[in-house]
Amino acid sequence: MKITVCIFALAAMTLANGTDLQTVLKNSNDQFTAQMFNKVAKANPDKSVVLSAFSVLTPLAQLALASVGESHDELLRALGFPNDNVTVAVMTDLTRHLQNSKGITLEMANKIYVADGYTLNEQFAARSKDAFNSEFQNINFLNSKEAANTINTWVEDHTNHRIKQLVDPLSLGGDTYSVLVNAIYFKMNVKKIFSNEARL
Repeated sequence: MKITVCIFALAAMTLANGTDLQTVLKNSNDQFTAQMFNKVAKANPDKSVVLSAFSVLTPLAQLALASVGESHDELLRALGFPNDNVTVAVMTDLTRHLQNSKGITLEMANKIYVADGYTLNEQFAARSKDAFNSEFQNINFLNSKEAANTINTWVEDHTNHRIKQLVDPLSLGGDTYSVLVNAIYFKMNVKKIFSNEARL
């Protein structure tokens, strides 16, 4: 039996007031989540699918801030954000709300690994730190095994040891200049527990 589940952004649960920023976030998240879910479900017609579009939206929003030209415009369109200023404002507001949510355990962490010998644009680095609470680290991607281990250890530490092997050393090398990583650990109590026999 095929089971399809989409985990919508945590923001929808925590933002209730309906300010302009919240409306932009809700609309962009709904659009992005629907598009992503549709494509993933179509690409996996006979498989169960569980995904969190929010885990993809965050690093893509960060990437949009670093991009220019046509790539920049395409990323903003895909995300549903009209411009960089709105992207920064929405993500800053979201981070603040999520960190103050009661009744849930939520750890969100973002990090950009940059190849040794390269630096990030200062404005981008400052905006990423403010809006995404992002960390930065130079790393030697030529030593792919050690680089993957460094990234995987960071992810494991920020997901309560739930995700241990996010990055494969074979995916890194001399042509890797940066890796954007988003880690989310989420835990909450639910009113009714699903039984082991439950089916969708």
